[in-house]
Amino acid sequence: QCSKEVQDWYDRLKSYAMSLGDGVEERVLREYIAFRHVKNFAYIRFRPTLNKIYIGLAVLPAHQVGLEGEFVRVRHEKGIEVQIDSIEDVERTEPLIALSYRDA
Repeated sequence: QCSKEVQDWYDRLKSYAMSLGDGVEERVLREYIAFRHVKNFAYIRFRPTLNKIYIGLAVLPAHQVGLEGEFVRVRHEKGIEVQIDSIEDVERTEPLIALSYRDA
């Protein structure tokens, strides 16, 4: 249901997440796709009508310095949510996925 552009963004995010270490798994669930290694470190939800991807990450608050605007928002005390609507956002998200992988 997503555009080709969103599919390309997801493919790049998936490839990056899977490259973080041995044993990273992709779990496709009804509401989201989770990437995990011991614990979930990324939750991906698609918004096809908005042409966006939302990613929940287990990034601790100490890492949130300098994150701003609509790209990132605090989800709860143990994580953030990233809104992706461009390839530049995908590139900016990759280091946050690595932090989440390390922190999870």
